[in-house]
Amino acid sequence: MVGPGGAPAAPEGLPQAPSAAKNPASPQGEAGEVQPRGSGARDAKDGIGASRKSRRRGRRGRGRRKEEARKEAASGKPAPKQAGKSPQKPARRSGSADRLYAALDLGTNNCRLLIARPSPEGFKVVDAYSRIVRLGEGLASTGALGEAAMKRAIDALRICAEKMARRGVARSRTIATAACRTADNGADFIERVKRETGLSLEVVSTEDEARLAVAGCAPLLDKACNSALVFDIGGGSTELIWVRM
Repeated sequence: MVGPGGAPAAPEGLPQAPSAAKNPASPQGEAGEVQPRGSGARDAKDGIGASRKSRRRGRRGRGRRKEEARKEAASGKPAPKQAGKSPQKPARRSGSADRLYAALDLGTNNCRLLIARPSPEGFKVVDAYSRIVRLGEGLASTGALGEAAMKRAIDALRICAEKMARRGVARSRTIATAACRTADNGADFIERVKRETGLSLEVVSTEDEARLAVAGCAPLLDKACNSALVFDIGGGSTELIWVRM
């Protein structure tokens, strides 16, 4: 028997075979859909083409990086920063050039702090502080440091100590001059400073004070001169230093 469309019909009494359009398990595709011929070959070809393009892009990227490195080496200048890439920070070199040094001078009138880093020219100041504390106020008449004056000085010294700690100072020298040198309670004040700020003040002699004054102004002296007279005028004392060049 011939069925519709010219296909042979099943004999009467036998069940009809399910059509491909109604068989979801058909190997021809989902819901019986027939895959077009040659689609697998095209997919493989597309995959090969994408892989080749990716390799070409990788080679071009490596070529650009090599060219940038060559130009940078030839010019001595760093290559321009590329968008989306954060430049690596240079490693910090450890050594004397990176170390910070501090000098603190507690005088009769003023408290000064200088924090600096060594440089080819001598040093570079990275932080400084100065405050008028009038530590020697009333000293000439009483022979001792007054409570208000000591409190002002300690407040300033506490700020100096915090600055040195925050900067990570490697070495420091902290000195006190005439007021602490001549006051009856100068030693007690030095102990109080240590207790309240952590700073160990060194009370220098007049000779050491004069030497430090010369060391500080030596670069300003005229090298063409054979000798020089240096005046160090402070709030509680004055030093005169004769220097042979």
